[in-house]
Amino acid sequence: MPIDDISDSFDSNSHKQRERPLNEDRAMAEKDSLWPYIGDWKALQNGTAQRALLRELIERGSQPRIGQSLPPEDPLARYKCIPLHARLLYTSMDPFIESIILKHYATIDGLSHDRCDIYLSIEQFNNPGETLDYLENSPVLKKSGVQIRYDDLPGIFFWDHQWVGEFISFRSCVSESAVNIILRCIFQEIREEPTIAAVRRAKKLLL
Repeated sequence: MPIDDISDSFDSNSHKQRERPLNEDRAMAEKDSLWPYIGDWKALQNGTAQRALLRELIERGSQPRIGQSLPPEDPLARYKCIPLHARLLYTSMDPFIESIILKHYATIDGLSHDRCDIYLSIEQFNNPGETLDYLENSPVLKKSGVQIRYDDLPGIFFWDHQWVGEFISFRSCVSESAVNIILRCIFQEIREEPTIAAVRRAKKLLL
């Protein structure tokens, strides 16, 4: 599970890496959770952001898997080879989602494995309201065409390299255990077939 949010600043179809956002993208990039806590592109490439958030997760009580270490590969190369990507979307009104991440980080990481990367950011932990900004300004969300209403939150948004997306809401869940059941169902389908079609099958099963 990557702990640096490259999702809105890297186009998997591009063969050219940007060290800094272009002028015309700067306004969008400033709203991207990547830049506030990384500072520059080099920090992403050398793993600084990953170490920073892993340290913060541990300080907040999260337990990484035994022997877990930072992925050795370039995170941009990893983005290209992982078939699915996801982001948990929640606000301060949904404190149990952050609790799930902190308590079950290692398990969620194991469920998603190398089939789906879930992107987290320090900004989202420090300011859960950042999700509302994501709904308004995320290039990935806009490219996917997925419409997420405020009253759909909390939930998890998935996308693939073709920018096809799907959102599964947790709004009917009244407990952590209910969300955990949903996550296990989703990632079982992804385990069998890491595609958006599998995410949609899981969504139907959960109706």
